[in-house]
Amino acid sequence: MTARTMTALTRMVPGTLILLGLAGSASAEDTAGATIGYSVGTVMDQFQAADQAGILAQAKAAGFNMLPPVAASFDVGKQTTDFHTLIGRGAKGIIFVASDSSALAPALEYAKQHNVSTIAVDNTVVKGPVSIIVTGDNTLMGRLACEEMGARLKGKGKVLELQGELSFGAVVERTDGFEGCMKEKFPGIEIIARPTHWDVAKTADVAQTTLAANSDLAGIYMQSDSVQLAPVLSAVEQAGHKAKVGEDGHIVLVAIDGSPAALAAIRDKRLDATISQPLTDFAKYSVAYLKRAIAGETFSPGKTDHNSQIVEFHGNLMDLLPSVKVSAANVEDPSLWGNQGPAK
Repeated sequence: MTARTMTALTRMVPGTLILLGLAGSASAEDTAGATIGYSVGTVMDQFQAADQAGILAQAKAAGFNMLPPVAASFDVGKQTTDFHTLIGRGAKGIIFVASDSSALAPALEYAKQHNVSTIAVDNTVVKGPVSIIVTGDNTLMGRLACEEMGARLKGKGKVLELQGELSFGAVVERTDGFEGCMKEKFPGIEIIARPTHWDVAKTADVAQTTLAANSDLAGIYMQSDSVQLAPVLSAVEQAGHKAKVGEDGHIVLVAIDGSPAALAAIRDKRLDATISQPLTDFAKYSVAYLKRAIAGETFSPGKTDHNSQIVEFHGNLMDLLPSVKVSAANVEDPSLWGNQGPAK
């Protein structure tokens, strides 16, 4: 990522932390100058780049000493090593996006043994202790995508479900939300589920193969428009399906993420809808929670003052931040993270 891109993405997230309505608050003096780390599975798309830029901006505003971010390229072994390295360099807290929702448990146990606070952001964690998980409600996002798809298809047709990496808890939840809703509300819709492992080439191949084998394909559900939208749009066009939203013969396309490219595709009537993730809030609250965790605070289940719910999840706590369904009706909303930086 270039310096110019980082500067543009940093503008997406305001620099001022807001206070969480939980048990007490830590003063700036409690954590001023504390060293922290940021560990991510990968930075491969608009979403991850913007998430990293926002977290770095918020950490700076909070007065943290941020170590250089580390990316593991979806290698759990490397991410485990990254945790050890960050802690060895003096990190008192780590914000991370898990490469795997369960296999990172040894690294999290190691951090706990060394009194290092850990905040999981975006992806969920099903094994290993963390201070809190900050994410969107991925099951609900899957349901919202299902409801949009089902309504646009009037409850009938064949839909390709492009899954991500199935070792991601978020992917499992988006799958469960979508498929559970379809079974309950739209039993007349047939789902063709295919994993893509967050790989652009794999996504293109699956989309092309499925379109070729199913001339009656009515819709495509993408679990990440940041990764999957471009190859899907290309595959749909190459298959001869050039009808836009509202035109006869249009293949309904619904996604999750709300990237700048997705909002542009909605404006161009190539994408029907997307579920915009609360990316700006990921940065705000992951840093705010870490600030308080380092100061010795713990958190409790219940409603927050930022329109979310803290719930228990596999032995940890998780703050489920709200997401927004985006279509032509609200695509210009300036609060959407995809409208807060340059489209690419």
